[in-house]
Amino acid sequence: MTAAVASTRVATPCIAVCDMDAETGFCKGCYRKIDEIERWLVMSQAERRETVERAAARKQAALA
Repeated sequence: MTAAVASTRVATPCIAVCDMDAETGFCKGCYRKIDEIERWLVMSQAERRETVERAAARKQAALA
């Protein structure tokens, strides 16, 4: 990973559809878990990138 990519600020995946699915534990809008949402502000950029990747994979699996 290049320094430019490593330092790029990762935007929140929140789309303001905040509704937690009781069955999966994921937000129905951004597909993050509650602990990922709560920790977002203190996560490193690398952690945020990983969280966004996991959420994207969850969304893809849910829509498949």
